[in-house]
Amino acid sequence: MGNLLYSAIAFLLSLLPALVLITGVILTARARREHGRAATIGMWGCVVLLLGLALRVAWSLLVPMLVADGGMDTFQVLMLLHGAVDALVTMTGLALLVWAVVVRRARPGAETPAPHTPAPVFTPGRQTPTWEAPAPPPAWETPASHQPRPPYGQEPR
Repeated sequence: MGNLLYSAIAFLLSLLPALVLITGVILTARARREHGRAATIGMWGCVVLLLGLALRVAWSLLVPMLVADGGMDTFQVLMLLHGAVDALVTMTGLALLVWAVVVRRARPGAETPAPHTPAPVFTPGRQTPTWEAPAPPPAWETPASHQPRPPYGQEPR
């Protein structure tokens, strides 16, 4: 009964950090278009930290069996190995998150322009759609086509 309670508590205590890291993975994956490389690096940092959390949960579930089967000498060696791997994974995940914060982002407006799409080809006899037809100028801007306008200031009164 003690082992089951120990395992249940270890699992429950790891749920909150797991939810935070899963949320981090989702948010950074969605922000990749806006933040580019920084969001991708941050996403990988969350994934590495989530992997480290999974290793810690697996370790906490295996501890009672390791002590019972291998004795204290085996347990001490495995504890040292686990501590080294856990530290390496945690430092890698945190380094990726810090790198994501300080990585240089593209300036707004410095985006790569979209490739130019050619204008539709006009074919005689075809009615141009309204979206292609230019708007006619207002009547006050264009003189009547049958009467030339005198220069400004020389109009008859």
